Amino acid sequence: MKSKIITIIVSSIILISLAVLLLLPSSNETKKIEGIKEMTFNRITGMSYDDIISYSIRCNDECNFEYYKGEKIVKKVAVDNNKMKELEDIFNKYNVSSWNGFEEDDKDVLDGSSFGFSVYMENGHNIIASGYASFPDNYYDVVREIENLFQIN
Repeated sequence: MKSKIITIIVSSIILISLAVLLLLPSSNETKKIEGIKEMTFNRITGMSYDDIISYSIRCNDECNFEYYKGEKIVKKVAVDNNKMKELEDIFNKYNVSSWNGFEEDDKDVLDGSSFGFSVYMENGHNIIASGYASFPDNYYDVVREIENLFQIN
């Protein structure tokens, strides 16, 4: 009798645990990026000041894109809703929401590239990532697409 009660209790705990796991959202669940209020993307690709590259977008009454090399502003343009939608589509295409929390450094590399990335959205969701000689999935695709979208280089 005692073993039947233990079996029932253990089975109940397992079933309840499985039900909770199925109902909880997955940490790898893709969150759609939309309603960007601010984006900052900094890349350091070498040892000179010009190797410090920054892209930023800030949206108040209107959105503005700024591109810096070192401290020198190279490009500043107003960004319309269509261009913002294209940027959001790029981020969603390459699952940039999965970058959130990425923080990796390759300690064996002494002179590698690094990056810092942040996106703040109207819905309160944020994506923050950084790395040194280590990059999230699709990183180089996203860089290329941003440069194409804003006609950099």
